[in-house]
Amino acid sequence: MNACTRLTLPQRHYHMAGAFDAAEKCVGLSYFWIATKLTSGKHREADSLVVGESHRGAGRLLSGWMPQLARQGQRDTVVQDAYASNSAAHRFYFREGFHIKRYHFYKSINT
Repeated sequence: MNACTRLTLPQRHYHMAGAFDAAEKCVGLSYFWIATKLTSGKHREADSLVVGESHRGAGRLLSGWMPQLARQGQRDTVVQDAYASNSAAHRFYFREGFHIKRYHFYKSINT
């Protein structure tokens, strides 16, 4: 992996970043937006970070690039969600310097 690029989507403040290998094949994606919340201030929040099974280094490349994007957008923090059951993602984010600040609860209303 040697490059990242960003695409701004038509919806306001929504972006997608991609990591590409030497052959310019996309091997990882992160979908994120710019937001402000009482608990985290101005931040860049990623909903998804998806990496091909054989390209695990792409996650580190994207995760390392996100603070730069946050600073460019004058954001104070980077927020990353991960499913509670995804222990591999938890280990990855802890290694990347993230910590748990709050829990994101979910309730389906269409049952």
